[in-house]
Amino acid sequence: MKTIIIIFLKCAVLFILLYVIYNLCFFEFQEILKIYFIKKIVYNSLVLSSLLTIIHVIFSLNVGANENFSVNQFLNLQTSTDLVDLEAKIKRNKNWKSTSIENESIRFQSLMSLKSFGEIITISNRNDEIIVSSKPVFFATLFDFGKNFENIKYIESILNRK
Repeated sequence: MKTIIIIFLKCAVLFILLYVIYNLCFFEFQEILKIYFIKKIVYNSLVLSSLLTIIHVIFSLNVGANENFSVNQFLNLQTSTDLVDLEAKIKRNKNWKSTSIENESIRFQSLMSLKSFGEIITISNRNDEIIVSSKPVFFATLFDFGKNFENIKYIESILNRK
């Protein structure tokens, strides 16, 4: 619930700022300070933020997310695996490109889709623990509609298939 409120508030603030900037371009500052404009700006921002947040939660629930609706997803597994073998399995099934391969971690980048601008997926192998993270390429992404959660679940299914 906390992440939903945070996402909603971030979106509402963003829309309020966009409406204020837009209105500053076409109206005088004194006009914008009138109650009518303030109500219009806040109301429209809250309605749009509510709709987008509800759509984000519904899409996220459809892919299995039920606790964390954030765009930054993480997973820790107590297992060990060969990262080169894991990279080959992922490349066989997904259209991700590996951007860096180090001795203890692999980094992939997915392509842009209707749900997001792309994601950066990092898989690290440290002390018999696999740490997987999936986050948006664009730092200001508010909604991914469950795409990063799907990436985490995909990696988890490959690791559990061994």
